[in-house]
Amino acid sequence: MAVYLEAVHTVRPLTSRVFDRYVELYGELVVPKFAEHGLELLGAWKRTGGTMGQDLLLLRFDSLGDMERAMASVMTEPALQTVLPEQLEKAGVVLGETTKTALGVPYATEKRLEAALADQPGSPRQYVQAILQLAPGGQPKAYDLIGQLADRMEGAGAGRLAAAYETQIGQRGELTDIWVLNGALYRPGDFLGDLSGPLREVVPEESSYDLSPLPYSPLQ
Repeated sequence: MAVYLEAVHTVRPLTSRVFDRYVELYGELVVPKFAEHGLELLGAWKRTGGTMGQDLLLLRFDSLGDMERAMASVMTEPALQTVLPEQLEKAGVVLGETTKTALGVPYATEKRLEAALADQPGSPRQYVQAILQLAPGGQPKAYDLIGQLADRMEGAGAGRLAAAYETQIGQRGELTDIWVLNGALYRPGDFLGDLSGPLREVVPEESSYDLSPLPYSPLQ
């Protein structure tokens, strides 16, 4: 089962110029080094909603051991440890980071992810990060219902599930789904209505963020 690392960077001061400069530096100095150290970048987005001035990076590994080895390796990378901090300081950028370790879930199949990666639109798409809190004992039913929801969304042309994972180090019982949206989700007749009630029994809490792909994001 795949292992995921989610990293959220908070950029200050809170101006568009500072955020753009951070993106330029990170894309130029850090992202090209990922593959050398065994890091597979799936997506990188500017995150909107809640705290402002944030990005979200999603990395995938084959196992926890692979993740540990890759992270130990990247910690020796001068571009990340020395050059980036120096350039950020020169640019007046203050950077904070939080990370989350997670495992893949059954309804987020390899086929779904590969389809999202292979689809390269003419312009970046809109993504949504949904963070779901499971009720105690609700995991199996939630997996089944979200899988059905993803099938129905794709069948209706409303969007597709790109990736999903369950937090292992961090908030327990937390699922994160990354969706690609095709226009507005609302449609007359509520084509998801019969799933909503049962889903809320096992996933009573949910928050969401809009995600806009950054230039170096494989998921566009």
